[in-house]
Amino acid sequence: MKYFIKTKHRPIRSLVVLTCTFIIVSSCDDFIDVDLPKTEIIDEAVYSDDRIAQSAVAGMYGDMIAFGAGFAAGGTRSVTILGGMASDELFYYASNIENIEISENRIQSSNSRVESGLWTACYEIIYQANSILEGLNGGSGLSDTLRLQLEGEAKFVRAFCHLYLVNLFGDIPLVTTTNFEITSNLSRMNTNEVYDQIITDLREAEVLLLDTYITGEKVRVNKACAQALLSRVFLYLENWQEAENYASLVIENPFYSLQSDLNEVFLANSNETIWQLAPVQQGVNTAEGFFLRMTTYRNSIAGVQMFQDLIDSFDPTDLRLTNWIESVTSGADIAYYSSKYKVRFGAQGTEYSMVLRLAEQYLIRAEARARLNNIAEAIGDIDIIRNRAGLPLISVSNPTIDQNEILDEILIERRHEFFCEWSHRWFDLKRFNKINDVLGALKTDWQDTDALFPIPNSEILSNPSLLPQNPGY
Repeated sequence: MKYFIKTKHRPIRSLVVLTCTFIIVSSCDDFIDVDLPKTEIIDEAVYSDDRIAQSAVAGMYGDMIAFGAGFAAGGTRSVTILGGMASDELFYYASNIENIEISENRIQSSNSRVESGLWTACYEIIYQANSILEGLNGGSGLSDTLRLQLEGEAKFVRAFCHLYLVNLFGDIPLVTTTNFEITSNLSRMNTNEVYDQIITDLREAEVLLLDTYITGEKVRVNKACAQALLSRVFLYLENWQEAENYASLVIENPFYSLQSDLNEVFLANSNETIWQLAPVQQGVNTAEGFFLRMTTYRNSIAGVQMFQDLIDSFDPTDLRLTNWIESVTSGADIAYYSSKYKVRFGAQGTEYSMVLRLAEQYLIRAEARARLNNIAEAIGDIDIIRNRAGLPLISVSNPTIDQNEILDEILIERRHEFFCEWSHRWFDLKRFNKINDVLGALKTDWQDTDALFPIPNSEILSNPSLLPQNPGY
């Protein structure tokens, strides 16, 4: 893979220097008194000092959220926007050819949005996570509690990135080392084997991570984050019982509760937050708030608006419609956009980019219970989400709902709860086997092979072991 070719001679030893560019690290001045060579900070020094090791890990999160950097940043190359355009959430109205390819589901394998925003950005973060794990294994001098926490964070992040890659591209290289001689020739691994490693990483992270948040804010992962992601992984794998079990662990954790006010859900460290990424761009709270919002008709920086079909699918009384969606008009034309994030500019720290939140756990558990035919309990979970949205409760309006009907309702609730968040809709359409019906009716050029993105052609040229290409490309 091209990224590893670029980094053949740049292991973890330079990572701390890189973290100085991110606001998430307190100050580069903190490192002035470290008696080390100016050109590099060797592994032993990084992982022999609690403060510097913390900064190295903070840099990994900083790279994830760096403004416009890639899949986790919320910007134009993020999985939120690219997955939204590929699905039935975001309509692209501007002129960028590569965005048109994505929104019309006729992506070329040379598409740089897919290559840099999804493939390369994920593998760059995986490289950093592996560097941290190798450094922790070789270093000494850290307190035992911190060492375990940092190991858990790196394993969680590695699993998180692999999870997105495998759902976007199918079979992928599984990368668990920084050794260039290995990574430069890796072939694609079967999806099930990738999932095995994801589960292993997350189960180990669950044991290693602290119950609390190491910084006091919810911007670095803890034990509940591993449990929340495990619930999603098992849902995707159709292991309904484990999905229910892990979702219950998070739901029953007294540290989390649903925000009653929808306008407070995406605030920094809200009660509903399980994990957020703190912004690192000066003067900007979240890229989602910056790129998705409009001030006049069709002027979002990302060039997207919400599909009318999505707007029409809401009950008019749904509070998510009135609190999380706004519009601008031009004559008789209306453009809708997501306003989950309210602050575009202004006081930094007002809003953080939401990655994992409690509402997902309720809908994971509802689906798992429905699949297990525990309909009454599934109704209870979905009604908690509907109640906050101001909608009639299924337990009242349709208490005899059957399994197929409640699964349909869960898919609708997920669409309305998680629009413009992390490609939930793209993945849900595939999981529910609805993608061909939904997108085939919406998009002229849709083919069933479009459900996976192409492996970037430049990566195949660098490493022919990545062949065969995904079908249809």
